[in-house]
Amino acid sequence: SAENGVVAIPTNLFLRISGAGLDGIRFLPDGRASGGEIFLMRADRSGILSVRVDPQTAAIVIDRGARLDE
Repeated sequence: SAENGVVAIPTNLFLRISGAGLDGIRFLPDGRASGGEIFLMRADRSGILSVRVDPQTAAIVIDRGARLDE
């Protein structure tokens, strides 16, 4: 759980957020979301996890075998 809204990411992991605004992915009261994708990976790029948020439905899809396209 997060204390004061802050989650510490271990130093051997990297976090990348794409497609979201500068303030991250927002979930709105009307059921929509700002949309975006969160990638979590180890320093050697193994074990990439992707969490995609659909902007219209706020549906979340978790992909444990994701690839980070640069």
